[in-house]
Amino acid sequence: MFNEGVDGSKGAITGEVRNTGDKSISKIYVYVSFYDTEGNIIGYTATRVEPETLGPGEIGAFEFSEPLSPWQMPNYSIIVRRS
Repeated sequence: MFNEGVDGSKGAITGEVRNTGDKSISKIYVYVSFYDTEGNIIGYTATRVEPETLGPGEIGAFEFSEPLSPWQMPNYSIIVRRS
């Protein structure tokens, strides 16, 4: 989800990750790549899911501060991985 500031300032991408497995997992990272209108990568970043360890069925959260204004990066993709 992208949340733009009321004044048009940079916003944030926020989300949740659920452990759908039957074992606890830790060190979960979320990677996001930003693309321009032509599909070229114009930026990327990563953050850790909190809490650091998720038991079976538990949900963790993540948040990215936007490196660019929404009109500068109209598309993005997100990947979730354990380290």
